[in-house]
Amino acid sequence: YPDHMVFSEFRRRFDVLAPHLTKKLGRNYIVKDERRAVEELLESLDLEKSSYHMGLSRLFFRAGTLAKLEEQRDEQTKRNLTLFQASCRGYLARQAFKKRK
Repeated sequence: YPDHMVFSEFRRRFDVLAPHLTKKLGRNYIVKDERRAVEELLESLDLEKSSYHMGLSRLFFRAGTLAKLEEQRDEQTKRNLTLFQASCRGYLARQAFKKRK
């Protein structure tokens, strides 16, 4: 398992991939059992059990698994930013139209 990450860091980086958990628990939710929160997140990501191992305080990933998750995270972030940018441009266009009217 060449790649590893602390539970809290994993949750912070990849909670964007499970928006239903974020909506249910809030963006900066604090939990008593970090391990259980990470297990929920991993279940929602549909990763094979053989591609990772949970230690006492860290997650260990097989080669390529973390890179795949990072790629998914980047794609989701791009989608979110595009939607935000579109709503901002729409708002500004509506304001300009109102001014011209």
